[in-house]
Amino acid sequence: MRLVLAVCGYSGAGKTTLIVALLPRLAARGLRVGVLKHDTHRLTLDAAGKDTARFFEAGAAAVSAHDPGQHFVRIREAGPVPLTDVLARMPLDLDLVLVEGHKSSPGPKLALEHPEGRPAIDAGEVVATLPAGDGRVEAAEAAVVAWLEAAWARRPLGVALFVGGRPFAAGAPGGALGQVAPDLAPQLVRLEALSDRFLLVGGDLRTAERGLSLGLPDLPGVEGPLAGLLGLLRYDPDRAWLCVARGQRDFGEAQARWLCAQRRPGRWAVLPRLRPEGPEPFGAIYEPTLLLGIERAVASGTRAVHRVLAEAPVAATEPPPELAPGWRNLEHEERS
Repeated sequence: MRLVLAVCGYSGAGKTTLIVALLPRLAARGLRVGVLKHDTHRLTLDAAGKDTARFFEAGAAAVSAHDPGQHFVRIREAGPVPLTDVLARMPLDLDLVLVEGHKSSPGPKLALEHPEGRPAIDAGEVVATLPAGDGRVEAAEAAVVAWLEAAWARRPLGVALFVGGRPFAAGAPGGALGQVAPDLAPQLVRLEALSDRFLLVGGDLRTAERGLSLGLPDLPGVEGPLAGLLGLLRYDPDRAWLCVARGQRDFGEAQARWLCAQRRPGRWAVLPRLRPEGPEPFGAIYEPTLLLGIERAVASGTRAVHRVLAEAPVAATEPPPELAPGWRNLEHEERS
């Protein structure tokens, strides 16, 4: 689920000037921000005579070019394209997309008053109306940050129990909770209460029909926890996911609440740091902005979660001592 906020106003209201001023301020807050510009006239994207322009003029359905620091894709369209379709093509690893224009769209927007007193923008959800003049950039930054923090917190959270492929009792065909291995049953009940979407992740699971409980099998060709995490984010890329290991049998509501309190725009994962060696990958929250990085890592042959997290903006924080036992992995302790 991309978080999208439009900057709207009549021509001459200062939309471009405001966005240009906002971008470095938002980047300084650690945010990756994309911009989508609406142009009612024909776009000029390429210099005449350049190879890419010649490809497009010759009839290419799409043209792409890249260098070490940037790339672009130009797509030929048969007619007007809805804003939702264009937004769907924006990169996944963005904390926010600012849309310049689309003042009649139904989504949330900043409305810019015109210095010549043009009518106010009142379509859709007006987050803030910004008068022209001094202080506009500061007011806009405050409005964007407040809206983004609220939208980030509203992003639905799913809960996933990583079971390693053996969630059911030996000989049981899988299905009702009563057929789940006895050591998992209390954990399932406790975790299901944390969200409206609960999944069992791992192995060749079949559906475990109990309310909203589902089994999500590992992706073929991908091994380890990264397979389950990639499967989750592909399954529902509009959610953040709280991922718990089956050995974390004492993980519960108090630990989940603490993790949720650490979520912020620009933090693509929240992980507990219990050891000097690094954060724990389970009993952690992963945001959908991680999906593209995981896809790239898997395509390059990476199988370790910590390598993906090392290249992403994450928060690794030590939990309060009274909550720390909830992250103990009993299965790891038993094997050691």
